[in-house]
Amino acid sequence: MFGRDKPTYIADDGHKVRSSYELKVDNWLYHHSISHATNQRIQNYYYDFKVGEYFIEIWGIIRNILFTHYYH
Repeated sequence: MFGRDKPTYIADDGHKVRSSYELKVDNWLYHHSISHATNQRIQNYYYDFKVGEYFIEIWGIIRNILFTHYYH
């Protein structure tokens, strides 16, 4: 569905997310009226959130050595 694990949580705004961390962030953004997108693809990677021009990753990307090498 998103190119990785199936979503297991439904946020208050209807977004499907994969972890309790993502659920908390999505609900916080929604309840603070901050427009955001979830689980969209950029190149070969699916980010957790996009807010304006910023991409937000919750935990996982830090451990991905290929991503770290490519983007740093």
